[in-house]
Amino acid sequence: MHKAKLAACGRLPDVVLPGRDVVDAGILLLQTTDMEEKVEELAAEISAALDMGEFCSQIERLGVDDELDEDFLEILGLDIE
Repeated sequence: MHKAKLAACGRLPDVVLPGRDVVDAGILLLQTTDMEEKVEELAAEISAALDMGEFCSQIERLGVDDELDEDFLEILGLDIE
C-alpha cells in the first residue's frame, strides 16, 4: 500500500525514507555535537531525576495526619475555617 492509502486507513508504513537533505542535515548536526558533553549533561539530568525520585519516596513515607494541620494553625494563632 502506498503512503496515502495507509494514511487513509490510519496506518503508517513500516519504513519511512527521509529525503537526502534530511539525512545530510542530521549527519552535520551529529558531527558538530560534542558527544562527551551531551553524555555528561544527560548523566547530570538523570542524577537529578533520581535524587528527586528518592526525595518524593521519602515524602510519601511520611505519615500525614489532617489533625496536624489544625494543630499548626492553632499554634500559629490562625483561625482559618
